[in-house]
Amino acid sequence: MIEVGKTYTMRMGYGEEIVAKIVGYNAVTYTISKPVAVVPGQQGIQLMNSLFTADPESDVTVNISSVAMIAPVREDVGTVIWKLQQVSSLCAVKF
Repeated sequence: MIEVGKTYTMRMGYGEEIVAKIVGYNAVTYTISKPVAVVPGQQGIQLMNSLFTADPESDVTVNISSVAMIAPVREDVGTVIWKLQQVSSLCAVKF
Protein backbone atom coordinates (compact mmCIF):
# COMPACT_ATOMS: atom_id res chain seq x y z
CA MET A 1 0.00 0.00 0.00
CA ILE A 2 1.29 3.44 -0.92
CA GLU A 3 1.64 5.95 1.93
CA VAL A 4 1.45 9.68 1.28
CA GLY A 5 4.53 11.47 2.61
CA LYS A 6 6.91 8.53 2.14
CA THR A 7 9.73 8.38 -0.40
CA TYR A 8 9.57 5.68 -3.07
CA THR A 9 11.71 4.28 -5.84
CA MET A 10 9.78 3.92 -9.09
CA ARG A 11 11.06 1.89 -12.03
CA MET A 12 9.38 3.43 -15.02
CA GLY A 13 8.14 1.28 -17.89
CA TYR A 14 10.82 2.76 -20.18
CA GLY A 15 13.61 1.77 -17.75
CA GLU A 16 14.44 4.95 -15.84
CA GLU A 17 14.57 4.76 -12.04
CA ILE A 18 13.02 7.73 -10.24
CA VAL A 19 13.13 8.48 -6.52
CA ALA A 20 10.56 10.90 -5.11
CA LYS A 21 8.23 11.60 -2.23
CA ILE A 22 4.60 10.74 -2.98
CA VAL A 23 2.42 13.65 -1.87
CA GLY A 24 -0.85 12.31 -3.25
CA TYR A 25 -2.39 9.68 -5.50
CA ASN A 26 -5.64 8.48 -7.02
CA ALA A 27 -6.66 5.56 -9.25
CA VAL A 28 -4.79 7.00 -12.25
CA THR A 29 -1.87 9.16 -11.06
CA TYR A 30 0.78 9.65 -8.40
CA THR A 31 1.62 13.21 -7.41
CA ILE A 32 5.31 13.38 -6.51
CA SER A 33 7.65 16.00 -5.10
CA LYS A 34 11.21 16.76 -6.28
CA PRO A 35 11.83 13.65 -8.39
CA VAL A 36 15.42 12.62 -9.09
CA ALA A 37 16.67 10.11 -11.63
CA VAL A 38 19.14 7.44 -10.53
CA VAL A 39 22.08 7.30 -12.94
CA PRO A 40 25.02 4.88 -12.60
CA GLY A 41 28.37 6.69 -12.67
CA GLN A 42 32.07 6.10 -12.15
CA GLN A 43 31.91 7.20 -8.49
CA GLY A 44 28.72 5.29 -7.71
CA ILE A 45 25.09 6.25 -8.02
CA GLN A 46 24.42 9.73 -9.35
CA LEU A 47 21.18 11.53 -8.61
CA MET A 48 20.04 13.97 -11.26
CA ASN A 49 16.99 16.21 -11.52
CA SER A 50 14.37 14.51 -13.66
CA LEU A 51 12.87 17.66 -15.16
CA PHE A 52 15.32 20.34 -16.21
CA THR A 53 12.84 22.91 -17.53
CA ALA A 54 10.13 22.60 -14.88
CA ASP A 55 9.89 24.56 -11.65
CA PRO A 56 11.78 22.34 -9.15
CA GLU A 57 9.43 23.37 -6.36
CA SER A 58 6.29 22.27 -8.25
CA ASP A 59 4.76 18.85 -7.69
CA VAL A 60 4.74 16.48 -10.66
CA THR A 61 2.01 14.11 -11.82
CA VAL A 62 2.98 10.62 -13.00
CA ASN A 63 0.59 8.25 -14.72
CA ILE A 64 0.42 5.05 -12.65
CA SER A 65 0.40 2.95 -15.83
CA SER A 66 3.90 4.31 -16.61
CA VAL A 67 5.30 2.76 -13.42
CA ALA A 68 6.48 -0.84 -13.84
CA MET A 69 7.56 -1.29 -10.18
CA ILE A 70 7.36 0.79 -7.01
CA ALA A 71 8.92 0.18 -3.58
CA PRO A 72 9.85 2.23 -0.52
CA VAL A 73 13.31 3.71 -0.98
CA ARG A 74 16.18 2.39 1.12
CA GLU A 75 16.49 4.55 4.22
CA ASP A 76 20.11 5.52 3.54
CA VAL A 77 19.29 6.60 -0.02
CA GLY A 78 16.23 8.61 1.00
CA THR A 79 18.12 10.50 3.69
CA VAL A 80 20.99 11.39 1.37
CA ILE A 81 18.76 12.47 -1.52
CA TRP A 82 16.94 15.18 0.38
CA LYS A 83 20.19 16.55 1.83
CA LEU A 84 21.88 16.60 -1.59
CA GLN A 85 19.01 18.35 -3.32
CA GLN A 86 19.82 21.45 -1.32
CA VAL A 87 23.43 21.42 -2.57
CA SER A 88 23.44 20.47 -6.27
CA SER A 89 21.29 19.17 -9.10
CA LEU A 90 23.80 16.38 -9.82
CA CYS A 91 25.62 14.52 -7.08
CA ALA A 92 27.64 11.32 -6.99
CA VAL A 93 26.83 9.05 -4.08
CA LYS A 94 28.37 5.73 -3.03
CA PHE A 95 26.19 3.22 -1.21
